[in-house]
Amino acid sequence: MGKVSYRNGKEWSLYVLDFEHYKSQLNNSAVLKQEGLTRMCDYFIIDTETEICILNEISSAIDIKNLDKPTENFSGGKSEKAQKQLLDSLKTIKKCIPLWQILSSAKSRICLFSYRIAQDKDPLINNIRTAFNRPLQVETSISKERGVAYRNDDIEQLGFQYRRAEKTFKIS
Repeated sequence: MGKVSYRNGKEWSLYVLDFEHYKSQLNNSAVLKQEGLTRMCDYFIIDTETEICILNEISSAIDIKNLDKPTENFSGGKSEKAQKQLLDSLKTIKKCIPLWQILSSAKSRICLFSYRIAQDKDPLINNIRTAFNRPLQVETSISKERGVAYRNDDIEQLGFQYRRAEKTFKIS
C-alpha cells in the first residue's frame, strides 16, 4: 500500500478505517464472495459531522503510462483496478444499512484514487520522466488538492463521485 496525505484545514474530527487491515481480520462472507465483492479500497474516511466521506485507493507508478498500462485482469491498468476496488467497497458497505445511511447523508461523497509517480535516484532520469508526465502535472495543478473528477457511471449511481489526485487531498 502507498502513502497519501490529507489536508484538513478546518480540523474536522475524522474517523479513518484502514480497510485492508480490517478486512484481513475477517473471513470473506459467502455473500460477498458470491457477488464477486472481494476487493477493497485502502482507506475509508468520514468526519464526525458527515460533511465528507472518502473511500480511498492508493497506488504508485513509474510514469503516466504505467497508471493505464494493462495489469492482472485489468486492460485499463491501475486506474481501472482502483475504480473496481472503490466500487466493490461501496457495494460492500451498502450491505450494512445503518452505515450506508450515514455515508449517504454526507454532503460530499468521494471515491478517490490517489497515486504517486515514483522518483528515481538519478536526477537525469527524473528530468526525462517529468517531460512525459506533464499531463499528470496539469491534472495536479488543475485539481488544487481536490482531485480531478472523472466520469464513472457505476460509482455515480451509488451517489459518489470518482476523483483522481496525486499525493495530497484537501478534505476541508
